[in-house]
Amino acid sequence: MGVTLHDSGEVESGGFTLTTEASLSDISTSGAYQLMIDTTNMAVGDRVRVDIYAKCLTGDTPEVVDWDEWAGVQDAKDRQKLFRIIPTDLAESNCIQFRLTWLAGTVPTAGSGLNWKVMKIG
Repeated sequence: MGVTLHDSGEVESGGFTLTTEASLSDISTSGAYQLMIDTTNMAVGDRVRVDIYAKCLTGDTPEVVDWDEWAGVQDAKDRQKLFRIIPTDLAESNCIQFRLTWLAGTVPTAGSGLNWKVMKIG
């Protein structure tokens, strides 16, 4: 089973606004995908939520299938957040959507944000 990088980036103030849900990555091809986020740069007062949406059948509206939320400085043994693998047999726009909302605190500037990646499994 191979693993390839599908998409990656950094959550920072240039592309993210406080309390607004923003897209990390939108999947439009069949496969199995997994999101990983490095929360090392979270600070006291920060609160972040990730929602993963998926469609069941062609033409459906994407619904939340996984989510998590973190607050403040993260423990050194729990900074790398790895979500469960989300499979899809669909090949249409937005069959899986990875979204992040910076709920509280200060959205960091470029170079000090939260790095993330979506991997394609298989």
